Amino acid sequence: MQDCSQLTRCFAVGGLSGLVVATRLSEDASKSVIVLEAGPDATNNANVTTPAYETMLTATELDWNLTTVAQKHVQNRTMMYQQGHGLGGGSLVNYMAYSRGAPSVFDVWARTTGDESWAWSKLAHYFNKATHFHKPQSKGVTIQTHDNLYRNARGPIDVSYPRTQENFASYFVAAFRNSTHGGPGLPIIDYNAGESIGVAYHSMSIAPRTATRASTASAYLPLLKGRRNVRVVTGARVDTLTMAKKRATGVLYTDILLLLAGIGPRDHLGSLGIPVVEDLPGVGSNAQDHVFPSLTYEVVSSIDTTAQWLNETYFTELKDDYRKDKNGTLDSDLGGAQATERVPDALLKQWNASYHLSLPHDQNNIQYLFDSTLFGQPTNTKNIVTVVPVLVTPESRGTVRLGSRDPSQPALYDPNYLDSMADRRIIQWGFHRLRDAMRSDALRSIRVGEYTPGNNVTSSEDVMDAITQSLATIHHVCGTAAMGPKSKGGVVDEKLRVYGTEGLRVVDASLFPTIPTTQIQSAVYAAAEKAADIIKAAP
Repeated sequence: MQDCSQLTRCFAVGGLSGLVVATRLSEDASKSVIVLEAGPDATNNANVTTPAYETMLTATELDWNLTTVAQKHVQNRTMMYQQGHGLGGGSLVNYMAYSRGAPSVFDVWARTTGDESWAWSKLAHYFNKATHFHKPQSKGVTIQTHDNLYRNARGPIDVSYPRTQENFASYFVAAFRNSTHGGPGLPIIDYNAGESIGVAYHSMSIAPRTATRASTASAYLPLLKGRRNVRVVTGARVDTLTMAKKRATGVLYTDILLLLAGIGPRDHLGSLGIPVVEDLPGVGSNAQDHVFPSLTYEVVSSIDTTAQWLNETYFTELKDDYRKDKNGTLDSDLGGAQATERVPDALLKQWNASYHLSLPHDQNNIQYLFDSTLFGQPTNTKNIVTVVPVLVTPESRGTVRLGSRDPSQPALYDPNYLDSMADRRIIQWGFHRLRDAMRSDALRSIRVGEYTPGNNVTSSEDVMDAITQSLATIHHVCGTAAMGPKSKGGVVDEKLRVYGTEGLRVVDASLFPTIPTTQIQSAVYAAAEKAADIIKAAP
């Protein structure tokens, strides 16, 4: 067991946030920092570094291999929940899409905390501090830019567009730009400049020079070399958080560690015989996540999909191209574009969706994504793409609770997916909108037909059954140690200090009061960079 008591700073995990904060704090040679990571150092693992191998990382040693409890609104299914297990955490295993989403999300954070430094306009500095933006290299990528400020960012994490744009992406963009036959007719926008409803090619956390994944392990860890005041220890699982008179030794972690330390809801801790250090009902509550059902389509053979990798000769050629020139379809993730929409207010009123009606109008409810693979069927030879409508503004809230006071036992994660009737209405609306887009003239030349759920699935009941059968998480859980007033369920204050303790802060996505309307890695990087400055300024 590593004793942190003699260190000026100590971090429990070497995940995305932990490495960012450790890097920034150790810039001061007078501060000693240790990073403890349960998983391995996978910076040289080809399945991690090769962008298109993103689907090969689930259920491996780089995944904690977690599952939810049975979901009562999703046919009582338990669901796989991926969490990065290694230096870099989620940045090792995510799908690399980088976008910042709706500005009002962060403005809500500022109002919730009473601290304007969490507002969109103030966080822009930290978004930029973490990233280095690169212009598109592919002629097939058209981006709309209204705000050049973030393009001056020169941080450690490369954000770029792939050298080889996946050929389905252009059809996907065209389908959502199409306004005929009830198509969305969305504009091309810049998801990183405060625009949030439209369609665009993805920017991705990929280093353009090497065409490899950019993670905190690949981008921040090298900055620690030569610093004698920092230690990084892998294979070091943190099971306990020692509290002495409510003072911690500087560990940064999340809800499970807080609960094990006696910080959380009194009734839950008491049921397990854990002495209560601080009664904080918000710990492990307010869980929010992005979820999606799937539709799959068979497409013509000229469209690149992972089914073609089953041809060994072809796959060898792909690997050779990537190894020699860092080019070809392996140099990007498998889904190169996204589209976003907000449900019309008239429908939200009809559905009595008061929570969603209350959201600022720059917030999209649905995000449409695709992946050039057939999820769960890696040996299927049909040329299939998967398209998904992601619910990104869930009203439903879940919990994380301990199943035992034994830290080696799994926690009980109940995301409570689709508990809200309005959430169900919205995801069903998105399902139909996506289906209409996929049936549009823009895809006529490449579309063979709908593979799942199939053209015969049309009734409201059958569509909802298809949704709950295929529903999956995008692994973006947030909010279980949220910023905000303690009286309103907050766990940490605006300086990220855990209420009722000293020397204990939380820095990861659990601090988000509300979930961003897009992939969350950009917000996690910004929050971690800001957290480092907060901690540096502390007495």
